[in-house]
Amino acid sequence: MATYQDVFARYEKKYKLTLSQYAALRRWLQDRMEVDSYGLHTICNIYYDTPDFQLIRTSLEKPVYKEKLRLRSYGVPGGDTPVFVELKKKLDGVVYKRRVSLPLREAKRYLAYEGRPDLDCQILREIDWALARYPLEPKAFIAYDRIALFGREDPDQPPLAGRVPRPFPRGLGAAPPRQTGNPDGGKTPCRHAPVAQPRVRPPPNPADFLFQIRRLLSAEPVPSTFINRGDLCCLTPFLPV
Repeated sequence: MATYQDVFARYEKKYKLTLSQYAALRRWLQDRMEVDSYGLHTICNIYYDTPDFQLIRTSLEKPVYKEKLRLRSYGVPGGDTPVFVELKKKLDGVVYKRRVSLPLREAKRYLAYEGRPDLDCQILREIDWALARYPLEPKAFIAYDRIALFGREDPDQPPLAGRVPRPFPRGLGAAPPRQTGNPDGGKTPCRHAPVAQPRVRPPPNPADFLFQIRRLLSAEPVPSTFINRGDLCCLTPFLPV
């Protein structure tokens, strides 16, 4: 049985921002959200596709259903670092992510069709099917820094009075190297000094929260647009290192 979350179902919204929009959004979020235990961290991905880029070309057509396969690590992996082989699907606007954790060497052999891991699980059989259906090979590498946040009144979080808030990092790109020695990607807590007790705000309405973000961003002269990281690099060749 997996010791990490291996199945996700969620809605995703992505926006391309100008620097001024990003700064305004950070200021607006600081009174409403907190940095979670993952803090500022680096994510590395290798996306797999066919020689003629069938998966990403299909994705660009915005179909009702699409899928992609990637190798993901939290932090820069090496040797036997646990990484995730992920099958990501989207159906009617809902994103479903299914993943297995493997040591980096074993994951690379598996995705190179050089040997199947000795695991008996439904998710791995689904990845087997994708590898059999498409002649996949590494096509694009994407790495980025991410700040993970949660709402202060989120019902899944501890009560405000029972937790120490973490301040926003000063900026992206300055995250220290993170340990990556556990199956959950080696995410280490954000190591910042605690700040004063946050103000208590009325519980937010999720629909209103998204509306307020859109209104904030629409005030900028450059319109914000939805964006897909995979779509951006659809024709970027993968250069092994």
